[in-house]
Amino acid sequence: MHMISPILSFIIPSYNVEWCLQKALDSMLLTDALTDIEVIIVNDGSTDGTQDIAERYVQRFPQNVHLINKVNGGHGSAINSGVLQVTGKYFKVVDSDDWVVTGNLPEFIRVLKTCNTDVILTPFHQVDMYSGSKEIWRMYCDEYERDYSLEYMTANWKSFDRCCMFHGITYRTDFYRQYNYQLPEKVFYEDHEYSTIPFCYARSVYPVNLFIYQYLVGNSQQSVSDQSKLKRLSDAVKVTRDLLIYKREHPELDAYGRKYLSLKILSGIPSYYETVCILQKDKHKGRKEMDGYDRMLHELDVPIYNAVRRKSQIYRLLSWLHVSPGFYRRVLSSRLYSVIRKSHRLEKE
Repeated sequence: MHMISPILSFIIPSYNVEWCLQKALDSMLLTDALTDIEVIIVNDGSTDGTQDIAERYVQRFPQNVHLINKVNGGHGSAINSGVLQVTGKYFKVVDSDDWVVTGNLPEFIRVLKTCNTDVILTPFHQVDMYSGSKEIWRMYCDEYERDYSLEYMTANWKSFDRCCMFHGITYRTDFYRQYNYQLPEKVFYEDHEYSTIPFCYARSVYPVNLFIYQYLVGNSQQSVSDQSKLKRLSDAVKVTRDLLIYKREHPELDAYGRKYLSLKILSGIPSYYETVCILQKDKHKGRKEMDGYDRMLHELDVPIYNAVRRKSQIYRLLSWLHVSPGFYRRVLSSRLYSVIRKSHRLEKE
């Protein structure tokens, strides 16, 4: 039973995560702000000790921690289930192998208490699981803790885009529920949909210069690993298609919502091109897959297709040249590339 009226709810989708769940939970619960925090653990059909760990925390924090046990439906399904149960003014989804900066939670709660903005953006760290090194993903806006419109954000996209992602977003619960958007089940990369819809309807976005999310990378099981990208190529196509169709079928979206949606679609396309042209060892097969993808773009959204046409040609050339993943990544991380792209170079901590 929910006994508190929390300000912030965390949803933790959990599948066979006995090795890391405790760290995530401790980071949220061992804080002076506990009375304002709720944690919803969604056990997505785990077959290891995940449920046992979750039940121990329910017993230890009965007013704060709640457990949903469900049949396996994937990450999106777990988020859908969690959203139905949260009671916090705001909610944030945190994957079970990630964690939050415990020391920053009291200040974050203070901010959430005083605003009613649709979407909160916060910077985050990308943490290498082997070296422990941290990469900083942050905003570059002129002023924090004030409302920005989608009109302003989309006109100054490079100042905000790095945090308009799963790890940087905290949604106002009533705003998110109002659109009743169901994330796809048993599909990877659905977090790209989560960070796009209903964000594209937001009337106000509030950046807070406070690190909350700690995103662990380097696990070969993650959807962002090279092996997983190749294995789950069809999921990447489905998510792009879903967003293109959503844009087509929702004419009620205003011009700035449509622009945000387009920018988010465009931001995901290079990852697909990289997978089929750089990571795919069978270059001929990769280019054929790219042909089909580009046909889909042309069929569903000609402006999007035209916007990435030059990029498509460049990746096709890289495929013909058999550019290696290592060389490609060195180029991407170079200062020259950042200057050419007019983007901020990722900082290390």
